[in-house]
Amino acid sequence: MVDLKTKKNESTLFVLHDALAHFQTHPEHYLPIVESLRHAYFLHDKPTLMFQSATATTSPLTTISVAVHIRRGDIVSNNAKYGDIVRLVPNQHFASVLALLKTFENFFFDVHVYSEGVVEDFQDLLGTCTARDEKKMQLSFHLNDNVFSTFHHLVSADLLIMSKSDFSFVAGILSKGIKLFCPVPFWRVPLPGWLLCGTKKEEDVFNVEDMKVRITGTCRR
Repeated sequence: MVDLKTKKNESTLFVLHDALAHFQTHPEHYLPIVESLRHAYFLHDKPTLMFQSATATTSPLTTISVAVHIRRGDIVSNNAKYGDIVRLVPNQHFASVLALLKTFENFFFDVHVYSEGVVEDFQDLLGTCTARDEKKMQLSFHLNDNVFSTFHHLVSADLLIMSKSDFSFVAGILSKGIKLFCPVPFWRVPLPGWLLCGTKKEEDVFNVEDMKVRITGTCRR
């Protein structure tokens, strides 16, 4: 057994068998390598971001970009015959998150929803952003889009709202923004610092005060 703390030979390659199982029990061990992963990710050109810039709006409020990943597609078509789909997070969860964000003063939320299907599949979300809300929130749908563009937007948003999906989990690792982890149960374990969803009642979608503090901190970056 090699002692990694005392081994100084930088030419040695260490192999960690079943690394996924290791990170499941020690998610904090992602943290020392996150910056290296981000550096590697940004070595190549990336798709142009479609988030609304702060200068593109006449709103006096501070603009916060929000990427909502709603996993559908194959988990729906492949599992529909079994009834309840374990990995499917209901639309109502995401609608509840957006409804709470609208209560935050001094912010304009530029929300982009990434999923598969048609807009009519997301009526719950449409109901959270009506004409009277246009000064507080803008809602855009990106359905069946290019997977690389979708992933880059998840990585780049000020706030990432995650699904039970490795796709948004990996994006969360690379993101410097706020991460709202998906509702449990899920076999992935959130990294330290990620916001967790409440489990006691629908109103506890997340810790509201913690979210406010983090969004305010995002504005000061």
